[in-house]
Amino acid sequence: MLDPAREKASRILLEKIGVGSDFTVEHLPGGRNNRVLKIIEGEGDKAVILKEYFRHPADLRDRCKAEFDFLRFAWNSGTNCVPEPLACDLENGLAIYAFVAGRRLHAGDITMDRIDEAAEFFHAINNSAGISRPNLGNASEACFSIASHLACTERRVQALVAACSQEMNAEVRSFVQSKMVPLWNSLRIDVEWQCETLQVPLAEEINSAKRRISPSDFGFHNTIKMTDGRLCFLDFEYAGWDDIAKTVCDFFLQPVFPMPEQYFQKVADKLLGGSDDNTYQMNRVKILLPVHQMKWCCIMLNDFLPLGNARRKFSLAEDGESERKAHQLALARAAFHKIGYLTEAVTY
Repeated sequence: MLDPAREKASRILLEKIGVGSDFTVEHLPGGRNNRVLKIIEGEGDKAVILKEYFRHPADLRDRCKAEFDFLRFAWNSGTNCVPEPLACDLENGLAIYAFVAGRRLHAGDITMDRIDEAAEFFHAINNSAGISRPNLGNASEACFSIASHLACTERRVQALVAACSQEMNAEVRSFVQSKMVPLWNSLRIDVEWQCETLQVPLAEEINSAKRRISPSDFGFHNTIKMTDGRLCFLDFEYAGWDDIAKTVCDFFLQPVFPMPEQYFQKVADKLLGGSDDNTYQMNRVKILLPVHQMKWCCIMLNDFLPLGNARRKFSLAEDGESERKAHQLALARAAFHKIGYLTEAVTY
């Protein structure tokens, strides 16, 4: 499955942690950005995870370093509800993690107790970070001002607009040009008005004391229920310092396990953790919710962009491209029609 250079590098990396030549390889499903391989030793009594990270000249994010550094920090600080990092090869974009037995969650598994568990993990990471100030980089697409949140989503919208001028499914092109772009232009004006009304400076960056370590892509889609009943949190390739308002929005809006509207205030309160500036932070969340709803619509359409489609083909063992794209378009349409619906759920 690996190219020859990476296959050789992976064997060297496995040898470093004591895995001999007698092993089998199982491609694990679910990843949409990287290849995840289960390396099973001998008769199957021991296993580790080998992760091969997507790389492309047009995407300079170092997913391997971001994830391995985050997990090393978590383990060194005593947080063990994540896979243990064992070895990495940054040059070749490979890393080995301990295999964690368990199963993926179902929609019915999501309860307030599980939300509490996720919030406790987030706060444990940040309580440790507050003491040690780890040398982690910024999260992928980190935003520290309302203006930078707007710019991030603007880039995604414009990437879709640019793709529309090339070869693109006519249905997608119509959706982007006649639906998404007009609403986005309206949202940007509304955000500026909201900033003025709620006295949240548009261009002012939050200071370092208000920044948090974000797992990024944080949600129950990136967890498994371990055999002891606890959750294990996964996938930190975009992790780093970020704006907690973005963490709140993304946790609630991720499309695999979308949260019921009535949970929103409870989720936000738990992630914010009762800080002294909760009202200010909730104002920022209120302003940013529709911005990130539009961002997620764009993310769902990544499959129609050349780089996004290449990433999906790299990560998936089997890929029915037309069915996959049709599914993503349906998700984007459904999410689009919900833009703005959560704003009224925000209280102070």
